[in-house]
Amino acid sequence: MRIGLLIITIICTSCSSTLQITKETVESSSEQLLIASHSTADATWISGTQSTLIRLADKEAQVYPCPIDSLQLRDVHAFSNDHVIALSIGVGNASKVMSWKDGKWSVPFTLDEPEGFLDCMDFWDHRRGVIYGDSFDGWPFLLITDDAGENWQRVDTTSLPSAGVGEGGFASSGTCVQSGENGTAWIGTGAGGNARLLLTSDYGKTWQAVTTPMIKGEAAGITSLDFIDDQNGIIVGGDLQITEEYTANIFRTKDGGKTWAAAAQPITKGAFYCVAYEKINRQHVFIICGPNGADVSTDAGKTWKNISQHDLWRCELNKNGAGWLMGRGGKLIEININ
Repeated sequence: MRIGLLIITIICTSCSSTLQITKETVESSSEQLLIASHSTADATWISGTQSTLIRLADKEAQVYPCPIDSLQLRDVHAFSNDHVIALSIGVGNASKVMSWKDGKWSVPFTLDEPEGFLDCMDFWDHRRGVIYGDSFDGWPFLLITDDAGENWQRVDTTSLPSAGVGEGGFASSGTCVQSGENGTAWIGTGAGGNARLLLTSDYGKTWQAVTTPMIKGEAAGITSLDFIDDQNGIIVGGDLQITEEYTANIFRTKDGGKTWAAAAQPITKGAFYCVAYEKINRQHVFIICGPNGADVSTDAGKTWKNISQHDLWRCELNKNGAGWLMGRGGKLIEININ
């Protein structure tokens, strides 16, 4: 059901073209906090609190009730309309991989580490994927699968850089890990005074660490990242305890994470929980969102425009300029940039 339509025109002063943003509020059929999403060719899958799993197609929402109704499903990945997996987060065995396949739910993986906490996941293809979780034994906690999430194995710690004290991730939008082409992937870390980028080029078998200039603290660091190729990417985050001030929390790289440049100060204050990055009509477009709202930049972070003041945890954008904003109270906003 369509609720409202708003059109915002943004002038890109560094380009010859003008990008127009269209926003439309869509009924999500949920009052829960919507946290993660994954779009396929014919639908967008959305997950959230209280075991929420929604399939959205042609603006019609279908809810898939989970037998365990108290889970926080903070990441989701759809292989097809008949096979979807969601990541439940929490301490120890509250962290699970939930699978909806052929009309049935199953639990392929439950974390058997009382100090562990899973944060986010991504897949390179229909079989190979990676999960990142908080460190608890001096090493980053990484799981990989080669059978579409039916079985998971921890990456050998001899193939990892050591973890910083208290280093982990933020399960805020399912975007602290991103897979790329030819086995590449990036993970943004935080907490405990850490804010690093973990990188792999062999489908998660071995990893290295790169420092970043992101703000650091006990509850600060990288919450989300997005790369459009192996060189161009962006990280966002902040200090979750600083909600009404600006901090150094948006950085862009053009060399795969070796060096970083700060973006201009955004309109929205506080931490950002998610970033989406696409190149549209030759313009580098960033969308960032968090509890205080969402901003967009059409000039690679030189200038920003506020597009929402809702409590938003997830933003999504594809190469055609279509995407979503979603967050607390079942808020779901369709966006188009062209």
